[in-house]
Amino acid sequence: LGSPESRERATLLLYGLLHECPAFRHWVTLRSDGDKLVLPLLQALYEVRLGQARQSYVILTVLLMLTQDPGFTSDIQALEVRRVAFYRECPLAGVSLGSVAVIVLVRAVRRNLAGGRDLYMHTNCLAALANLAPHLQGLSGYACQRLFSLFGSLARIYLRLHEDAEAAPSDGGTRDVAVYEDFLRTLLEVFNVLILRRLTANPHFVYGMLHSQAAFQPLQGLPQFQHLMENVHIALDFFNLRLDRLISSGAATTSEVMLRAVEAECDAWHTKGLREMPDPHFTYEQEGNAQDFFVPYVWQLLMDQGGLPVDRGLVILVAPEPAPGSEGGADASKPDPSLSLEQPAGAAPEGGGSLDSVV
Repeated sequence: LGSPESRERATLLLYGLLHECPAFRHWVTLRSDGDKLVLPLLQALYEVRLGQARQSYVILTVLLMLTQDPGFTSDIQALEVRRVAFYRECPLAGVSLGSVAVIVLVRAVRRNLAGGRDLYMHTNCLAALANLAPHLQGLSGYACQRLFSLFGSLARIYLRLHEDAEAAPSDGGTRDVAVYEDFLRTLLEVFNVLILRRLTANPHFVYGMLHSQAAFQPLQGLPQFQHLMENVHIALDFFNLRLDRLISSGAATTSEVMLRAVEAECDAWHTKGLREMPDPHFTYEQEGNAQDFFVPYVWQLLMDQGGLPVDRGLVILVAPEPAPGSEGGADASKPDPSLSLEQPAGAAPEGGGSLDSVV
């Protein structure tokens, strides 16, 4: 997995072993060094190019299969990554593996928003995030900032699509609204899980929520999000009230001071009065037509890397790599029809999951 030359073959092999061999999957989830597998997968997802849709699909499917095991997901949260050498946007050192996973998954969604809006990518990135949420602890400030930035971006897209659909109703517009509503619901479920289960262990999440609270305002009056917004508003009111006292006292209000104040107030936080919700949980289910994805992909790799003497002009089985869509307009949020057979499977929700409308 660590070698770019063999990464695609290794990821496909790993997928096959996890999916077809329960004993191997059980052995993997029981290991205490899950970072040695998860971190290279995150690096592969980070480094994959926009034009390599098939490789992205397989990496995300493997990550989804791993995160669907609660024990494995819980164990990797506490693992610290000393330095994330592959991440170039900013220095990442001394952060939890959970923080790295959130950062890379959010980045994958944001890249997809800018370069194609492939619904399969969105669905599986958010499903993996939802599986991580009940176990997240010690999230870094940067991970939380990226998480709330993604929420703001998805909210703006949803509100624009909602306005367009009301102004000019159409089946396509209604479908787009429903898809992005599900994306927002999943992120709000992630926030609710952190508020209900992990708030005191994630002061940076509280700070980020307070800093980004304006992003929640446009959704406040929409009934489809009302039950998911209740706990968010309770948490915001709780911390706003206490931090207002600090601000009104005339004390310095630098980010460091405010974060320390948030950490202190986390000790007084309680969940009384919050709406109880089940943890979202998504599992991988291979579709009946998965061979339409894997057979051409495997033969493409054999021709590209296996040294087979194949006359490419005679090959009709291998489809071209799906090209990223273009940005702009409601059509940009629709899946490319050519991708209908390029998706190995969907993320199937269990319990509180809300991505079923795009599976």
